[in-house]
Amino acid sequence: MHQSNRKQIMADTNGLVIAFFYESISLYRSRGYSEEDCVELDKQETIDAIAASIQSNGHRVVCVGDIKELVQRMAREEHKEWDLAFSISEGMHGVGREAQIPGLLEAYQIPHVFSDAATLALCLDKGKTKYTVSIIGTGKRSRVIGTTHIDWEGLSRQKQQASVAEKGPANTSDGSFWDVNNKNGPDADEPERFLNSRDNPNVQAVEDLALQAWRALECCDVGRVDIRYGADNRPYVLEVRTNSMATIR
Repeated sequence: MHQSNRKQIMADTNGLVIAFFYESISLYRSRGYSEEDCVELDKQETIDAIAASIQSNGHRVVCVGDIKELVQRMAREEHKEWDLAFSISEGMHGVGREAQIPGLLEAYQIPHVFSDAATLALCLDKGKTKYTVSIIGTGKRSRVIGTTHIDWEGLSRQKQQASVAEKGPANTSDGSFWDVNNKNGPDADEPERFLNSRDNPNVQAVEDLALQAWRALECCDVGRVDIRYGADNRPYVLEVRTNSMATIR
């Protein structure tokens, strides 16, 4: 949430009415979408757990659902009762799908958490994100920071490493990174090793680049910046994920 909206609700954060947005698997399956179409949508237990967590902090949750449900509720002027919006929606259609609900909320001046619609739309497009980052001064070849490590040289051998919790240089062969296989394995729910910038200049360089890109794109609240180290031993931005659920998947 941007500071301007944050200030509006800071005076009284007790007992807020919070509208909750998501795409449930059951709803979209009932609309005729296939199981494959719904693979990235939210399970009911996830929705219920998030709603319960918000309620446990003393707020009232209005479970709205997707953008079609939002439009219908706005037509009935139910949105006038909402103090704040919390969205894990990724949308279903269009190049700016993750920005659709935040954009509509902003049009009706309803504060929401996480990044604004413009940032969400931009960061959904990797190419435009990298182009924007290069223009604002982090280097023409820059790609984004954060938590995903990909061994690009290994792609030619069909071996891809994807770390969701670590940062560091490519071409590591000591098994210390969390790759696709052990990430999805039943006995490897946690990464084997976290890298610390205090004693690792490569990690420090990644963290610095990540923060530069994050701030330049005006991302807010939660997200993930993915980087890789190139053959020249320099970090490059890969992408920025500003959608809350995409960040933790």
